[in-house]
Amino acid sequence: MSVVHGNADLFRANEVVIAGPRLLIFSSYAIRRERPVVGQQLRQLLRRGGFRG
Repeated sequence: MSVVHGNADLFRANEVVIAGPRLLIFSSYAIRRERPVVGQQLRQLLRRGGFRG
């Protein structure tokens, strides 16, 4: 599996988590190269948890 495909799998898993339990998983690749997606998923999770900032 390529890094890009593995990373996409983690993003899809995070979308499921955003709708359920609050645990996100990011690869180091995503944190370095997919910052907008990582940030968006973190914001979604925080808002779902009640954060309004």
